[in-house]
Amino acid sequence: MIFQKMKIPEAPDMDTEQQIIMIVDDNIANLTMGKNILKDLYQVFTIPSAERLFAMMERVTPDLILLDIEMPGMDGYQTIKKLKADEKLREIPVIFITARSDMDSELEGLNLGAIDYIFKPFSASLLLKRLETHLTMISQRKQVIRAKEAAEQANRAKSNFLASISHEIRTPMNAIIGMSDLMRTDNLDLVQQGYFQDIKKTSKALLQLINDILDFSKIEAGKMDLVPVHFDFHELFDHICSMNRFLAESKDLEFRSLIENTIPQALYGDEMRFRQVIGNLVSNAVKYTREGYVSLSASRTVKDGNDYLVVTVEDSGIGIKSEDYGKVFNSFQQFDAVKNRGIQGTGLGLSITKALMEMMGGFLEFTSEYGKGSLFTAAFPLVPGDLARVEHRVITQRVLAADDVSILVVDDNSVNLTVAQGFLATHNIKADVAESGFLAIEKIRAKCYDLIFMDHMMPEMDGIETTRRLKAMAKEEEFAWLAKVPIIALSANAVTGARESFLEAGMADFLSKPIDGYEMNRILDRWLPPDKLKATHPLIPADEPSASGTSATPEDSLMKELSRIEGLDLVEGLSHLGNNREGYLKALRQFYDGYEEYKDAILKDLEQEDWKDYAIRVHAVKGVFAALGVQKLANWAYTLELASKSEAAGTCLAETDAFCAAMDSFCAALSETSLAGKEEEGEKTATTPEFVREQLELLRTACINCSSDDADAIAKALDKLSCGEGTDMALKKICQLIESYDYDGALEKISALTDSL
Repeated sequence: MIFQKMKIPEAPDMDTEQQIIMIVDDNIANLTMGKNILKDLYQVFTIPSAERLFAMMERVTPDLILLDIEMPGMDGYQTIKKLKADEKLREIPVIFITARSDMDSELEGLNLGAIDYIFKPFSASLLLKRLETHLTMISQRKQVIRAKEAAEQANRAKSNFLASISHEIRTPMNAIIGMSDLMRTDNLDLVQQGYFQDIKKTSKALLQLINDILDFSKIEAGKMDLVPVHFDFHELFDHICSMNRFLAESKDLEFRSLIENTIPQALYGDEMRFRQVIGNLVSNAVKYTREGYVSLSASRTVKDGNDYLVVTVEDSGIGIKSEDYGKVFNSFQQFDAVKNRGIQGTGLGLSITKALMEMMGGFLEFTSEYGKGSLFTAAFPLVPGDLARVEHRVITQRVLAADDVSILVVDDNSVNLTVAQGFLATHNIKADVAESGFLAIEKIRAKCYDLIFMDHMMPEMDGIETTRRLKAMAKEEEFAWLAKVPIIALSANAVTGARESFLEAGMADFLSKPIDGYEMNRILDRWLPPDKLKATHPLIPADEPSASGTSATPEDSLMKELSRIEGLDLVEGLSHLGNNREGYLKALRQFYDGYEEYKDAILKDLEQEDWKDYAIRVHAVKGVFAALGVQKLANWAYTLELASKSEAAGTCLAETDAFCAAMDSFCAALSETSLAGKEEEGEKTATTPEFVREQLELLRTACINCSSDDADAIAKALDKLSCGEGTDMALKKICQLIESYDYDGALEKISALTDSL
């Protein structure tokens, strides 16, 4: 039978709205992971060398380049230098993705012009969020300029305040929340929820900022409450750095950060207030600095017998005149209208910050020299926390409801109803909806529900009044069942005191809008009756068969086999690919197939004492092991990398054989699983040399364009064809080269096979 011709484009369509991202890395596993993470959102080109990158950019201009540092031939630093020296290419943003996690390497990369620096292994969702942010910043630059010009025209503090809320907070928050809402309408699965978490972190931070400003009146009235919790300060510090680094770099500022290792990882205090205070100080520094640097540091000190966490924010900005020192912490106050023209601000941030510091028992000080910069110091009482009690907002199991569950969502906004239904659908719930309190009461009179989500702000009868009427209905014998039904407040009113007012009205719990997947999961797990919970959906399949008796897929069986290998953390490895099992298994299989080459290259460099090349080899292996979730071997490889870079030959000579033996043991364990099994070849379809030649031409175009999606699709189709033993063997070799992203090697084989047909 003749195989039908496939409809595959000869070259990618550059006129599509999808943005183009080029991944440059000599490591096959890293290219595979990057492609699997990005391919659904961007047009991705996987490029195995810097030389190939420049050849590709003669025809295609990317929107952004993800660049590895340590590569044979031209490394990442040399590559970005060449890019920045070219007038046509210098504006293309570059992000380094590397296992080099030392400050000097990061600083060098940023000084050379990179817009960001991401360590391997990285969170897939965080990578997606950073890319989204950088690409959005580029396209919104004109909008930001217009917003600044609008702020210049404001001549009163109140007008500046409203403009800041509108342009600096609500606009970007709406963009982030709008995109996350779009994801929700696709019925988020577990993988998408993983991607979603970092987007939610940013939107939550922005939402909290609005709430803090609205709570200013409560601070003045002395009614602001602190909520102490155990939290990870190091994670908070890193998050604030990442949020502000790209803002600083967008203004060509150097962003410095340092946290002393004497500070406990877990602290006890009001995490949101810590975040607000430090965030206000850093954002002010970035805002009022036009050139030079912004520095954020955290240290530990003792004053008057008390332990303090000292956070300092220093900048080389415009500074403050000595005559204005007494006004610094006044509300709605800005200084130097001439120098600050074009800078938006409410004049409220430092006032809130000082009030919060006093509430927490700390203090806020500053020194400043006009025209040279300022130094703000915030000292928080340091109370060590319990790391085991830190809440890690990661969904490891998703609640799935029984088929007969009944849930009602009440909201006057149709979009909000759609979003809520989309979230609930991911939990096997088809919810009823009501667009007002009156309609909700009608539906409840006609049907029994297990759970009710109630919006607060609705016309005619709001959620609190509706709840009170429902509680009154529950006293009637006909509706006695209603007394046991939890009513969950669903509202954007997340200011201090809102939760208390909902609970006082008789509601059982509170879910803020925009909806958070973690919180929705928690609400359902806590408030649905036990008999309405069908199951939880684990990240890794359980050993037991499903309730329906359906047999596990080969992929499920393989995951269970892999979960038994000592030292292989599947949850960690999957998290680096956004829980994409197919992509993870492909990367793991590629490592298994090529690990002998890794080992032989390392041993050869050791024998020749070529420490530079040795460092590159173990660096690559370190990145692969870290990404796959084999942390012990990743740490060992890192030790060897540091030793080779410092020319500590004794360490390398003493430990390399043992390291390779450990790598052999790990691969031997993999060989005992179905990962190492040969795939059964299905029946091949007979075809003609003419058709093979046509498909090879399409494949040639895909290889030239480094279009991995097209190349993979064509190669998979060709692997199922039969056109004589010699041709079949040549096609198989070409397919192997494509899978390894060796497009140059594939092009050679394609030319040779085409000539022979």
